[in-house]
Amino acid sequence: MKTKVFFLCLCFAAFLLSFRPAPADAAYRIYLKNGTVIEGIGSYRRTDKEITFLYSGGEVGIPLSGIKKIEEYTPSEGEAIKSEEAPEPAVTKPAPGKGPEAPSISPESQKLLNADLNRINGRLAQIQLDEDKYQKMKNDLQQIKLRIEVLFENGRSRAISAGKSPIEANQQYQQFLNPDERQWVQLNFIKKQQLEAQIKEMEDKVIGPEKSEKGRLLSQKRQIEAQLKGPQSGQPPAAP
Repeated sequence: MKTKVFFLCLCFAAFLLSFRPAPADAAYRIYLKNGTVIEGIGSYRRTDKEITFLYSGGEVGIPLSGIKKIEEYTPSEGEAIKSEEAPEPAVTKPAPGKGPEAPSISPESQKLLNADLNRINGRLAQIQLDEDKYQKMKNDLQQIKLRIEVLFENGRSRAISAGKSPIEANQQYQQFLNPDERQWVQLNFIKKQQLEAQIKEMEDKVIGPEKSEKGRLLSQKRQIEAQLKGPQSGQPPAAP
């Protein structure tokens, strides 16, 4: 009987030691390889495949393969006390005749990945709106240039019919337009200058930076989709 009680005590002590409680004025910050950071973790428990902790009223389990590092910090100051690189998950040898078993993803991990995926899709949608706006501005500019060209050809043709040389016709074409046409030429030239300035500013401040951002977001999206799809399809998730 004493031997049995002693064995149960050892098991209970080992269970308690598997938890990593934070000091009274400290907490843990978990960095995932996909860029997500989870803060305010009071304690966590690590096995050879994942870590588990309480978060938002429930227990969350995250595979070690998706964790970059775990950092202990002081909540009142926000400064890190120490950090711990996530250990490599234990490798289980497959049974003879079987391939490697795909790691499982807990429901909470799927929830976090889906939240990241929604955030990325939302940003990609905003970038697409900016690209559509940019393309519309370029189309409008092309139409304005076409109207200016038509008015120029009309005035030039009339000038040549009036006996002007080609050089004189090019220089004096507006004099052979009616008042409405001359007003259209002036308005279109003003609009052309405004659109060219707006397009240049958008290229420098929006389209250029968003082009590289879009590439990064698409890469992250593929990685998350592979992680979500991997266990169900029997394929291991892609490395972030």
